[in-house]
Amino acid sequence: MVGSKSPDVTSTISTNEETTNSEKSAIVSNEGENNCNGCLDSSNNCVPVGVRTENEFCDIDKILKTQLTESMQCNNNFECDSNVCVSNKCIGKGFLEKILSWFMNLFG
Repeated sequence: MVGSKSPDVTSTISTNEETTNSEKSAIVSNEGENNCNGCLDSSNNCVPVGVRTENEFCDIDKILKTQLTESMQCNNNFECDSNVCVSNKCIGKGFLEKILSWFMNLFG
């Protein structure tokens, strides 16, 4: 409408302890409005595409999905529970720890 003013939306930072600081600043509350350009979590908070929560991620189709485990097919790092997608497969946390250990032994 011409001349109409949209209502004020108070955005608050999520305090989910499992998310990183950058993710905390990206998750905002949408009280009373559905103007989210991402996914709405169970608390009606807007989670931007590509942001991970405790065990889910907001996919490009704007649906919260469970993070993928080792060897599952992926397209983006944020889809995997290890946060590492290589050659369209999630790499397990154990494999990453072995690589880090190898480098630490090599240079340590």
